[in-house]
Amino acid sequence: MSFNNPIETRTPTKIIPERIREAKEARGFTAETFADALGVTRQAVGQYEIGQSAPSAEIMSKIIALTEQPPSFFTTERARNTSSFRRPFWRSLKRMERRHRMRISRRLEWTHDIVQYIEKFIDLPDVNLPDIKFNWESEANQAEEEIESIAEKLRDY
Repeated sequence: MSFNNPIETRTPTKIIPERIREAKEARGFTAETFADALGVTRQAVGQYEIGQSAPSAEIMSKIIALTEQPPSFFTTERARNTSSFRRPFWRSLKRMERRHRMRISRRLEWTHDIVQYIEKFIDLPDVNLPDIKFNWESEANQAEEEIESIAEKLRDY
């Protein structure tokens, strides 16, 4: 009796360079701090992020541990309609470090991706919030009081 066991051929999974950058930014690393934590140069991190070179298995394990992302994160393309996502407007947060703005931006992108995915299966209700006016240019003390008032209105609503 013979068995037909075709030899399974598997293509090695390829790392998507942009996903390394996304994960790094989502954790709030700069290229320099990320490189230090990985034990490589800043230039090496840049090369990984643009696909000019691929990280070794050891470095990839460190990347996975540092970013706390599953290995599949780095090999899965993002299904994204980039025209439907708007980056946040940072005018009021100019003093916030760029790495913190990037961390927030990446996490917002991921949230957008999650919502788009969920909407394929569930009809989510429309956002229903009251129209609230806020003067972004008011003095700090006045703004703080105004924010508290707005928060209370939202909780009541």
